Amino acid sequence: MRSIIAMILSSVLLLLVIGCGGSNKNSEQTSTKTATTQDTAKPKDNSVFIIGTEVNAREKASTDSGILGTFELGEKIVVIADEGEWAKVKRSNGQECYVFRKYLGTQEDLGNRKARFAGFTVINKGIIDSMMQRDKATRTDRIFTGMRYSPSFAQDGITDLQFTAIVDNEKMPQKVSFNADGKELWSTRLVMAEVYASNDVMQIKDNAFGKVLYTLGEGVEAYILAYEPNDKKAVVLLDSTKMNGPYSESDVDAKGFLIKDGQLYLVIRTVTSHPQKPSVAYHLFWDKKAGGLGYEYIGNYNF
Repeated sequence: MRSIIAMILSSVLLLLVIGCGGSNKNSEQTSTKTATTQDTAKPKDNSVFIIGTEVNAREKASTDSGILGTFELGEKIVVIADEGEWAKVKRSNGQECYVFRKYLGTQEDLGNRKARFAGFTVINKGIIDSMMQRDKATRTDRIFTGMRYSPSFAQDGITDLQFTAIVDNEKMPQKVSFNADGKELWSTRLVMAEVYASNDVMQIKDNAFGKVLYTLGEGVEAYILAYEPNDKKAVVLLDSTKMNGPYSESDVDAKGFLIKDGQLYLVIRTVTSHPQKPSVAYHLFWDKKAGGLGYEYIGNYNF
């Protein structure tokens, strides 16, 4: 009798254990299912930023459609739908409109774009000029210089960073070098104008990242250098002869640098024999992501 009672009790306990285990399993499945449903239900953040300036808000996905207004650089909007090169977006005021997708980006893209327009500050500037005069006795052209040395620039403990011009009295090209404490770090044979040439030099600083640069321009060629104090060398960041532009070298009268409203431009002026060809400009900026100087062609120079 006792053995029969013991068997019955054991069976009851086994059933209770199985029942509890099954209940826990069902509970876990329910919890997992609920959690998965909640994760799926989370709204996707379609927020993006305007990374262009004076970007138009259009009625439809076409440049022929009406303009509803313009976006501010950095304006945060929500993408409703993608339509190829266009995106339908919603602004903070509830307005729905269309915008080119290339003007939309992330927070990082916005930071990089703003850095492009941080501009430059002139620390110091000077000039290297030369003049060619005809020797009446020998009927030969000779070059005389007014200033062979630019002002001394200071950077990272070096107090004598300087451009130096070495002029050959019998030939038009002249050598221009960039020196640190009298030691030549870089040089080029700079082609001068036929009668008078003025080579502007500037020491400038990028307002976004504090990068110090040196410009040499106003000849047929133009350069931007950086001095690397750790390696004690000069690095060429821009060489106008290697840029893709609308004109060949034979069309160019001068290439010079201009800072307007804090922005740095390379201006290419054409020779007088091509008056129908307008002067053009490039906008220059320090590109931290690329680790170098970036530029974009902006068209005719009219400012």
